[in-house]
Amino acid sequence: MTSDSSNMTHVLLSAFIMMLYYGAYCVSNALKTRTITDGSDMPASVSYLASTLYGAGCVLAGVIYSKVYGLLGPRVTMVMALLLTTPFQISIIFLNREVIYVTSFVAGIGSSMVWILTPQLVSENSTRKRVYLNMAIFWSLVSMTTLVSNLFLYFYAGNLVKVTKTNRSVVFGTITALIGTAAIIAGFLPQKSSYTKVEEVELEVEGGAKHRDPTDLSLIEKIKSDVKYIISIAKTRQFILITLVALGEPTFVTFLVVVFPSSIGNTFHEWKVIGLFGVCYAAANLLTSNLSERVSKFITTTGTCILAFIMSLSYMVLSYLIFSPSASTETDITVNAASSYLTPYPYHVIIISILMGTSYITWTVITYSIVSKVFREFNNAPLGFAVKDLIFGIVFMVFAAVSSKISLHSWLYLQAAIFVVRFGSVVFGLRQYIQQE
Repeated sequence: MTSDSSNMTHVLLSAFIMMLYYGAYCVSNALKTRTITDGSDMPASVSYLASTLYGAGCVLAGVIYSKVYGLLGPRVTMVMALLLTTPFQISIIFLNREVIYVTSFVAGIGSSMVWILTPQLVSENSTRKRVYLNMAIFWSLVSMTTLVSNLFLYFYAGNLVKVTKTNRSVVFGTITALIGTAAIIAGFLPQKSSYTKVEEVELEVEGGAKHRDPTDLSLIEKIKSDVKYIISIAKTRQFILITLVALGEPTFVTFLVVVFPSSIGNTFHEWKVIGLFGVCYAAANLLTSNLSERVSKFITTTGTCILAFIMSLSYMVLSYLIFSPSASTETDITVNAASSYLTPYPYHVIIISILMGTSYITWTVITYSIVSKVFREFNNAPLGFAVKDLIFGIVFMVFAAVSSKISLHSWLYLQAAIFVVRFGSVVFGLRQYIQQE
């Protein structure tokens, strides 16, 4: 931004695009495994492998994103990214294994670019003083559609005995239409970035790293230039700490979309309990995103981090107590499983979902704000969001591949360790970037 004011039009456009896309994504991700197993003789492992390939697509997107964005600009990049996610939705209607695999990889590329570009546009169109508030507004609007999606899953999908071809045609056809609508809205984004990029100038950053980005380089040469630049700034203190912080998101997302729903299903044997979890989680997202900026002013952003960390540990402890160690991997576990410390009830799931939803959205707003501020100092905000998503893609790809082979309690140990590292990195290492100005 070259002006002192935030361009709220582009911030809101980004939010509306993400609302439509993420709402569609929530439904698609929740139903894909059940749709595959109900509508064909393919096992659930097909869905898990598809998720791994999706993660591989995210990795590729993180590598090529900044230069694709530099060549095409915000508008064309966003439209292209959204359209890349639609073949996967169509493939679920027809249920061909090979097509599902290929389109999952392609969807990973498109989805990753959407996840990079929408918050990046919020950052580009916000002043340093407004970036935390605008991120909170952005995630508040996205949380609204998350709630609507989960209400749909609870009341519609929760009552389905089996997902028939008609069901999947209607649901995934509607999902495709929603993404298409988001692509139309993306046509109103600016063709050129509002980010003031320094061309053909060597930029000095901490640790002596330099970035030279001449406009006459080819795409391959520009990608190589970015890779060399990332390697050079990888030695800086900020980059190392951001990497540690970024590890928390794919760890949580794998737990949220793969491990925990499997644990609920295997324990309660009722799909509606998973839907109940989604509704409560989304409601907590919405409430927290609306209050986060006010709360952080009252107890400071550091205090908000401490509160979110306590909530994270609380949902892990409760999950540890009510689910058996192998709840996410076994297929026949009774409610009164002897290996669980407490008899699980649906209200336990409600408490866990509220704690998860509150802590996740708090960490998300903080993480994106930190990435925005740090990479502004490096004078390459687009690359910063791409690097964050590259880390997400690599970790998510690995975790998705092993998700069905690791016990629930092992996941909780892993999460706790990574979350402790993330908390320490933010509060003690990046504290200057989380203070509101």
